[in-house]
Amino acid sequence: MQAYANEHYFYFRTDGQSSINDLDEPSEAGRMLDWVEHPNAEFLYLWTSISQTAVNLAANMGAKNIILVGCDNCALLGNHHAHNQHTLWKGADPDDRYMHYYLGLKEVRAALMRRGINLLSITPFLKLDAPELDFRELCQTLERPELIENKDIYSPQSLAQHNIRFARLFVKLLQRNIFYLVNKGKKLLY
Repeated sequence: MQAYANEHYFYFRTDGQSSINDLDEPSEAGRMLDWVEHPNAEFLYLWTSISQTAVNLAANMGAKNIILVGCDNCALLGNHHAHNQHTLWKGADPDDRYMHYYLGLKEVRAALMRRGINLLSITPFLKLDAPELDFRELCQTLERPELIENKDIYSPQSLAQHNIRFARLFVKLLQRNIFYLVNKGKKLLY
């Protein structure tokens, strides 16, 4: 099964750096703008939203104009997604997470602009200063509910669980640094 997956699917890495963010905040391990500015086959930018990764991938595949559809980076009348699905926002206010989505796309857009690539977003709404107005109209016209409940699958962790995670992160960082120093020493010897 793994051989089939390796042959038929694209895998990418997002572990470019250690993240020292609070445990309830998005990891910054894949927040590497160099991967956006200088494409490579192994790594893709990932900070707060998979839309950032998708944009990076599209640019690496040769797109010169990338158009986001349905990535509004905000809730409309309390709606967080197009259908009922779980989210892992770790108890944070959705507006905070959507701001993270926006900030990540904003810095990716700036990196893409340096490559001569355009990033745009389209919306189905006819009034940008009050999209809720047109959203309500569309819900009525299409006979759709105005609110679809979503669930945050986050369950708070105890202090002991946080400490275990930090200890594991520390060991991982220590191993990486030792590996780096040993390999750097070998290069100096030869």
